[in-house]
Amino acid sequence: MANPRPSDPLQPTRLTPRVADDAPPARRFAAPRGAVLWLLLSLGLCLAALFALPRLMAPPPAPPAAPGAAPSQPEEPPDPILTPAEKAAARLDAQQALAALLTTSDRLAGRSPQDWQAEGWRAAQGRIADGERAYRQERYPAAIRIYADAARQLAALEAMVPGLIHDRLQAGLRALDAGDSVHAAQFFRQLLKIDPQHAAGREALARAEAFERVQALLAEGMAYERMDDIPKARAAFEAALALDGATVAASEGLARLTETDSAEAYAKAMSSGYEALAAARYDEARSAFERARKLNPTTAAQDALAQSIERGVAARIAAALASAERNEKAERWDEAARAYATALGLDKGLTDLKPKADNARARAALAREIADALAAPASRPTLLALLARVQRIGSAGPRLRAQQKQLEKALRALEQAAP
Repeated sequence: MANPRPSDPLQPTRLTPRVADDAPPARRFAAPRGAVLWLLLSLGLCLAALFALPRLMAPPPAPPAAPGAAPSQPEEPPDPILTPAEKAAARLDAQQALAALLTTSDRLAGRSPQDWQAEGWRAAQGRIADGERAYRQERYPAAIRIYADAARQLAALEAMVPGLIHDRLQAGLRALDAGDSVHAAQFFRQLLKIDPQHAAGREALARAEAFERVQALLAEGMAYERMDDIPKARAAFEAALALDGATVAASEGLARLTETDSAEAYAKAMSSGYEALAAARYDEARSAFERARKLNPTTAAQDALAQSIERGVAARIAAALASAERNEKAERWDEAARAYATALGLDKGLTDLKPKADNARARAALAREIADALAAPASRPTLLALLARVQRIGSAGPRLRAQQKQLEKALRALEQAAP
């Protein structure tokens, strides 16, 4: 066999099997090239399928949890095997736990938790339903555990209530102070859904609902005040306070009007007092100045009051002394003594009046004794003693002289009657 040249294609060397001498001649068979290629392709596909199939058959990955979704509850452990007595006791415990839980749930439902913590409220109600399901399946220990879990959830919701009430009240009040009555009313209504009996919330809501009317009344009152129409201004401010007792502007408006009224009343009282003082109507002047001092305790009012009192006292003293003098001249000694007592009571410093007052009392006593002696038969010594006292008085008036004559006549009658 000749060596091939480099440019010649390689030719496969045919191997001829050794054939036994007695074997029949071999039958030549040549496989087609396309069949070989198909066989190799099939083998490759099988190998690819063998490696890729496990990945293709694997379950798809779980979708991500929705944001905010409540975590799924852990699977309850199996209940222990209970004796009939233990089962009955567990059943009773489950019933009592559910009764307490429903009481809490009903109380919390009145605070509209679905408005301020809907997710937590739904979760708690879901746990109650889980517990009831376990109870119906006679899985009483599981029901008790689930009810306890629901009770903790409801307790957490109830613990939020005071803070919610406080926050809504304060937010509403801030809005109301800022003049935003619409948002203020929304906050107060939210509060009242949580606590319908909240007194401060109800009052605040009434204020928010009356806000526009109150503002109109305030504007009306201030306009009347500028026009010096005090009665109408006062009525407007009082109406605003009736709608909202916490309206500072209305309170201040009434205070201004009261101050104005007080100033006018003070001036009027002082004028009346001076007029009465000039006319010597001292009691009237004193009353007027006392009114003025109560309205405004100025130095002028206090001085005028003191002056009216002083002049009034002086006038009463003068009147008492004049009365005493008239009664002395008329020998009405009892009246004279009372007049001196009045003067001394008004001014205890009038010491020069004491002798006159003592004399008036002594003369009054003597006049009464003489009248008594003349009215009833008296003894001669008694009549003589009375006559001596009369004679010692240097300035006897007509009345005393008449009594003296009566005493002398009575003595003569006794002497004539004596044996």
